[in-house]
Formats: sequence, C-alpha cells, structure tokens
Amino acid sequence: MIVETDGAFYYLPSYFGHTMGYETLQEAVQRWNRDSDDLHDSGNYY
Repeated sequence: MIVETDGAFYYLPSYFGHTMGYETLQEAVQRWNRDSDDLHDSGNYY
C-alpha cells in the first residue's frame, strides 16, 4: 500500500517490514513493484 500525506509518499509493506518514505510517487511504486516481483518470482504463491 502507498499512502500520500503532506507531499510525501509512504510505502507500507503488506507482509513484514518497516514503513519507508519517498519524495515521489514513482519511487514508492518502484519499491512496491520490487516487493511484488520478489513474491511472484519465488515460485510460491502467498
């Protein structure tokens, strides 16, 4: 999940991990996509 507040974007991981802040939506989406790819490419479905 990505949340925007006061001009900052925060990525909230679905599974474990810490909230990470980004200056742009594109940076947050790239991080989200990287985590999605890791789950998809692992051979297991969660």
